[in-house]
Amino acid sequence: MKLGFRFIQISVVLLFVTASAWAQSSDDLTSKYGTPFKAYEIRPGLMMTVRFAENGQASELRIERHAATDSKVYLDTTIPAYLSKEIVDELVPVAERGARGELSGLMLIVGGSGTSSDDYENVAITYYLSQSKECSGLVAIVIKWKNRALP
Repeated sequence: MKLGFRFIQISVVLLFVTASAWAQSSDDLTSKYGTPFKAYEIRPGLMMTVRFAENGQASELRIERHAATDSKVYLDTTIPAYLSKEIVDELVPVAERGARGELSGLMLIVGGSGTSSDDYENVAITYYLSQSKECSGLVAIVIKWKNRALP
């Protein structure tokens, strides 16, 4: 009798585990969490996500290090300063930014993190910084166009 009861317990556990695995289809995850987003690998290990305005133009770009890509695992989660300048100049050339704004160069530091902003007539560029044992340096860049409203 004990053996039969144990078999039923194992069967019930397997049924729940199997049912849970089936519930992880693409449609199930989309209904639970929303539409998956697309990211571009703009440099090895550096990913860029884009939000588009109603007119289809890029309205917000977010660049950050991704720990793993298809080809490699990256232990450093920071973006080197020389590379951040190169990427920002590539994505939003100086000529497209417009006049430098009053808030340009504003820096905010709170605890072990902070932001630095470059404000222009057409675009705002925010650099996200971290200072901790695990991560020290630039961790993300967000570029937002002021004249391209998000839907």
